[in-house]
Amino acid sequence: MKRNIVLILCCIFLSLIGIKNIQADVNYDVKDYTVNVDVQKNGSLIIKRHIRYDFPDEAHGVYYRQNLESNQQISQTQVWINGQEAKQNDSAGNNTYKLTRDDKGYLFKVYHNVDNQEVNFTYQYVLNNAVINWKDTAELNFKVIGDGWETELNNIKVTIKLPGQDVSELQAWSHGPLTGTTKVDKKSGQVTLSLAELPAKNFVESHILFPVALTPENTNVRNEKHKAEAQKQEKQLALEANRKRKAQERKDRLWAGAMFVVICVGSFGSILYNLMPLKEKTYRPLSVKNAPHVFELPNYEAAVAQSLFRDTDPDNKALSAYLLELSVKRIIKIEPIPNKKKDYLLTLLDETALSNNEILKLLFNKIGDTKQVSMKQIKKYGKKKHEHMNVVNAYKAWQKSVRDEADKLGWVSDNAKSAMIRRAIISGILLLILIVGLIVTDNTAALWVMGVSLVLLVVSILYFIMKGSIYTKTGAAGMTELRGFYRMMDDIGRFNLKEVGDIVLWEGLLPYAVALGLSKKVSKALIDNFTSEELQNSNFIYYYPFIYHNGIANFSNDFNSSFTRGMGNYSSPSGGSGGFSGGSSGGFGGGSGGGAF
Repeated sequence: MKRNIVLILCCIFLSLIGIKNIQADVNYDVKDYTVNVDVQKNGSLIIKRHIRYDFPDEAHGVYYRQNLESNQQISQTQVWINGQEAKQNDSAGNNTYKLTRDDKGYLFKVYHNVDNQEVNFTYQYVLNNAVINWKDTAELNFKVIGDGWETELNNIKVTIKLPGQDVSELQAWSHGPLTGTTKVDKKSGQVTLSLAELPAKNFVESHILFPVALTPENTNVRNEKHKAEAQKQEKQLALEANRKRKAQERKDRLWAGAMFVVICVGSFGSILYNLMPLKEKTYRPLSVKNAPHVFELPNYEAAVAQSLFRDTDPDNKALSAYLLELSVKRIIKIEPIPNKKKDYLLTLLDETALSNNEILKLLFNKIGDTKQVSMKQIKKYGKKKHEHMNVVNAYKAWQKSVRDEADKLGWVSDNAKSAMIRRAIISGILLLILIVGLIVTDNTAALWVMGVSLVLLVVSILYFIMKGSIYTKTGAAGMTELRGFYRMMDDIGRFNLKEVGDIVLWEGLLPYAVALGLSKKVSKALIDNFTSEELQNSNFIYYYPFIYHNGIANFSNDFNSSFTRGMGNYSSPSGGSGGFSGGSSGGFGGGSGGGAF
């Protein structure tokens, strides 16, 4: 029996922990927080809190705690949800609220199921014994928003209305973040507090002095003078707050000035840096648009051509082009599998090609049966971790071998390339800083200087792009030829292929067209210029079935898709209007706050 009781108590304890964790995990933002306080002649307050929550996820309700002094109570409570009044009961049903009291104050718990939406909650209640009538002044010292909130509050406005107008002796001070403002309207007998943001665990406090005649029915009376003491306290707090503001302003000005100098010096330094020629002499190749047509095949492989043309590692298109070249050389055979859409069969014809060739070893020895491998097999391979790494390692090894072959040609100056990268990074960072500076700066002189710096920096970047180059003399000539070769394939439908040369000239063209993304254009040109009989001659017989119906492009796309699957994701003192003071004047209501569950 005792063991059962222990088990029951453990379950209850764990359940309570679970509930607490659920409440702590609720995500919400407070978009607006408005408080209207009407001071009554008997010294009580009618308080109306309007709080707009934004729930990005699911929640079951909200809560609000009003902490009080031992002689204070609240009454006449009402709660509205989106303008609809909620019923007070203990059912925990949707759109109801429960009110409980403890030794610190009162807790409103409002039940309202919500998921990814904004909801307005309004609390209204009467709080007694809020004002103290001293012999020489009436005093309201109230933490209107307590420090019990676990999240930041936004767009805060507090309005406190006294029971009278033309209050010439009205004084008010506010405490909280120094960014807040206080407006004292003596004519209307009203004090307004405004604050854009209130960080979590912070409070907003209002300390107001006004004539005792405004609260004649107040029974919370102290038979001593207090006005001079309260004014002295607030004067000290205001002076301290202003001292902190001035210190922060000086710090901000120094920081802004230093940043301004750094930005300007950095910008003009970058401009001069971009205008300076590179230490190593480089040459600029002709653009694709200006390069003359080249009809001779490059003396390097299609994958190397892609790497040179884009100045990057070769991609899967280049790999499929590499396989097509192997088929031209009769090292492998590629043929579509009958009645199987998007499936091809690769057959190894020359086993000596496997030596020191990781990509072929992967395809035929690890994925295939040493002789043949299908696209379907390639697509399925790589789901297991060791298989995935086999694909990645083989692909990296092949990419490195292609880049090594490209580097051997000596087209690119490594020093010039590094210098250009450094200039691009420095210019990019300064460009971003200047743009941000122009957005946030409100100083006219700074705007002009940064605006001119931005224009000059952009001009220097464009100048460097137009004049700079990473190519050696040999590289510029080689890149001009490669661009001319690319332009020829891009324009291939504009001239008669037979007038340029016989089919032997064109038989090695398709792998380059695949690598450089022009396979559809080249395939169409071959079909338009040569007969079926002519296309079946020479090496075309090895990929003749792919030429029609964009077969080359289809093979390349299907191989890319299959191989990629195997790789996975590789990769104020007077009490008038003014700002808030720091510290606290000791008002009641500390610890009040709210949240969601």
